[in-house]
Amino acid sequence: MDINATLNIPPDDVELMRDMLHEIQKLRAALLEDVILTEEEAAKLLKVSLSTLRTWRKNGWVPFFSEGKLIKYEREALLKAYKVHFGRVTHYEVLRGIEHGLKRRS
Repeated sequence: MDINATLNIPPDDVELMRDMLHEIQKLRAALLEDVILTEEEAAKLLKVSLSTLRTWRKNGWVPFFSEGKLIKYEREALLKAYKVHFGRVTHYEVLRGIEHGLKRRS
């Protein structure tokens, strides 16, 4: 189903609308790119050096995949593996646990 519409934008607002569309497209691209990480992005996310990340990968501690010669990581899988291996609980998870505990008591 196609939908056609006509939008009349005052000439003074055309450039503003273009700028807004450009910013929305940049945000969308950033969200999509954040799912798959390069080695550098993955190391930065975990706040470790590239050599540490590579050691963890070779030891099988973090999941990865390759596209040709490029090694890549899925963000969520990487974070889950990190938490499982190192037993780390994020502040967000602690706060959610507290929030759920408070909701159950009330």
